[in-house]
Amino acid sequence: ADITNFAPTMRDMNRPTSIPAPALKGARVWMVGAGGTGMSGLARLLVKAGATVRGEDAEGGASVDALRADGLQIVTGAAHGLPT
Repeated sequence: ADITNFAPTMRDMNRPTSIPAPALKGARVWMVGAGGTGMSGLARLLVKAGATVRGEDAEGGASVDALRADGLQIVTGAAHGLPT
């Protein structure tokens, strides 16, 4: 089967994508693995776009400490699930 039509090209991968900031203003986001390399960066981008970000991380560490220092509520330990 020819899958070339389904695979993204390098040109597609390098094309910037964005979510309009007004679409995120006031959004509430719960992040699982918030202290991870990608997730912590995403958390910061979401906050800059106006979202309220909270989340959890299994182990914590320096990145979780930094997120907390920036005012994000991050819980650590066993998975807590989505807030109510």
